[in-house]
Amino acid sequence: MRASGMWLGVVIFACMLACPPACAQFTWLPISDEERASSAPSVDPRAGAEALFTKTRAEGVWKEGRYQMFQDRYVRIKVFTQAGADAQTRVKIFHAGSGEKMLEVAARTVLPDGSTHDVPATAMKDEVAVRGQGRNTRVMSFAMPGVTPGAIIEYRWRTVTFGSAIGGFPLVVQDEIPIRRAEVDIKQPLSDDWIMQIIPYGLLANVPTETVQGWYRCVAENVRAATDEPLAPDYWRRRGFLMPFYQRRDWSDANTYWRDIATLVRGGVDSRTGDAALIAATARDIVAGATDDRSRAQ
Repeated sequence: MRASGMWLGVVIFACMLACPPACAQFTWLPISDEERASSAPSVDPRAGAEALFTKTRAEGVWKEGRYQMFQDRYVRIKVFTQAGADAQTRVKIFHAGSGEKMLEVAARTVLPDGSTHDVPATAMKDEVAVRGQGRNTRVMSFAMPGVTPGAIIEYRWRTVTFGSAIGGFPLVVQDEIPIRRAEVDIKQPLSDDWIMQIIPYGLLANVPTETVQGWYRCVAENVRAATDEPLAPDYWRRRGFLMPFYQRRDWSDANTYWRDIATLVRGGVDSRTGDAALIAATARDIVAGATDDRSRAQ
């Protein structure tokens, strides 16, 4: 089958990746006079705080006998009101509890007078947030010191995900506060036979077709805050994200690629769901007493 050949090609390509990315080597970027002087949000006038920028750098490598994906994240936020300061006092970064490591976490507050206050590593707590069916979600949390209106807070971290390729791995862009500029840099395949396609979901983003020194840079500006509400769709339907995936140059288009993926997924689902008629009958029984769409959803 063509779809099976596609997955074999992905494995072969992963084996070609020989060099891991260098250590993140993050330093805090200089704060511009414009950022210091900013006194009101530009994306949403109601926001008490706004991300001046978010930066994501994702690269996949074949290392120590397995595929690894490295993501470096950097967030800089300007606080405008006391409500915004209160909301940004504690930072929570959710990450996978298994198959993933969080490294090189750093955070600091820069006050309007220019003084800086770093968050010590001893004040950072990484613990299980959700347990379920052998897969846990963890949260790294810490308090930002001295957050006041006019302050800038920033934090950065690196994650290493084992066994997950960049291709087909969603990169979340939208967050709980507005973002002036979100940059996502993604490493392209190191092969003439493969190209990377990037699809934005729920997001207006500039998606390049050419690379700069081997990297694709995607940019989204004036990104609205994601909102939560009762009976809202799942996480991915409430967050704008980028979906990069690898495609052989001799494949005709993205539609063909995803149709083949869907065929594989459906085959796996069909083999596990069994009698579709029984599932449909059970679903009808579950909602039999519901009188409207809301009660059916509940």
